[in-house]
Amino acid sequence: MVGWIVAGCCESAQNRGMAVTDVAVDRQVARSWLEHDPTRAKIPLEVWRKLRSIKLAPVADAIHDALTDVKTTKRLVADFVKKQGVGRQRALRRLQTRFAGALCVTVGSCAEFRWLEPHPPLIVDTRHPGEAQDCILAHFAIAGPDLNRSSMLLRAWTCETSDHACARLLQRDPAGDRPRLHRAGGA
Repeated sequence: MVGWIVAGCCESAQNRGMAVTDVAVDRQVARSWLEHDPTRAKIPLEVWRKLRSIKLAPVADAIHDALTDVKTTKRLVADFVKKQGVGRQRALRRLQTRFAGALCVTVGSCAEFRWLEPHPPLIVDTRHPGEAQDCILAHFAIAGPDLNRSSMLLRAWTCETSDHACARLLQRDPAGDRPRLHRAGGA
């Protein structure tokens, strides 16, 4: 009977494209979840509150609105790239106002903006309960010159971090805050 169950399990795993070792790992993970004690090493409520305040800040929505206004954003980026000295500093301040709440890093004629955005789980077909958590996406936008001596703005997200992992980061670093999460997302 046991041999039939193992053979059936291996056969179904191969049908799903999984190796037999993947089945053993899946069993071990399932067993760990069953043995998991949720009261052990709980994250304190004040840490969850701090994470919630970071997630509820309207930074991502404001930046999304700024990026949606393509005409104005293109003009601001072109000003930043084409000007020098005091003119570039003024253009950078206008870009920082446009991307209010984002961490800004500049190198020469390039500026990078980083911000966090709360997001539902990215994995649609989860295999483990931990994959079904809400998360925070770390976004970035880089403004600078392109090869044709014009300006460009590139935008993407760099990493997805589960709420639990962000809360653990904030728990282990009591001075942790939004800028620290920005730096972690940009690493």
